[in-house]
This record gives sequence, C-alpha cells and structure tokens, in this order.
Amino acid sequence: NSEKLKSFFSVYIEVFQDNIGVRDYNETIDAFQLLFQKEYVLTRTLVKNSMEVYPIKDFGAIQTGKHTFCHTENGKLECATFKFVQIWEKKNNKWQIIKIITYGH
Repeated sequence: NSEKLKSFFSVYIEVFQDNIGVRDYNETIDAFQLLFQKEYVLTRTLVKNSMEVYPIKDFGAIQTGKHTFCHTENGKLECATFKFVQIWEKKNNKWQIIKIITYGH
C-alpha cells in the first residue's frame, strides 16, 4: 500500500544508502513505486532483538536495528541482512521518518 507507506515519510526525508547514495522524498517514493512493480514480492523482517529506540528531546526518536530482505528470483530464495538508523520526528502528534541511513549492503 504505497499511500500508507508515504504517510510514514516526512516530505523532508533524506535516505542515505551506502550502495546507492542519497535520495530525497520524491526519489524515495519513485524507488518504492519501481520496487512495487517487480515480478517478485520483497519481504522485510526485523531481526529479533536488534531494534533499539532512543528519545530525542523535544524532537522525536532514534531507531536502530537490523532487517532482512527476502525475495524469490529465478526459483531461488535470496535473502540479505542490513543495518539501519531512522530518525523519527513527532510533530502535531504525528510520527514521521525524516532521516534513514541504511548500510552494510
């Protein structure tokens, strides 16, 4: 559900990915739209006990963890685990991600 996904992102989001570079809101949404058009279904699973959350005074929170992505391609299950940091902003009682750092690709 791309509309639901968009609601989690601030329009000011910046996504830093070690193997791709930096993306803004529009580039991030475009990348997800392309992903949704793939023939395979990509799953993202949080690695058990890897998530940590720390408050940021008068702003929001820092979330860190590891996630595993899997999909079946050419009949073979492909999975890989990566690390992430997300900065959440709480504004007008709404939580949105304003920064994402994903690495270890």
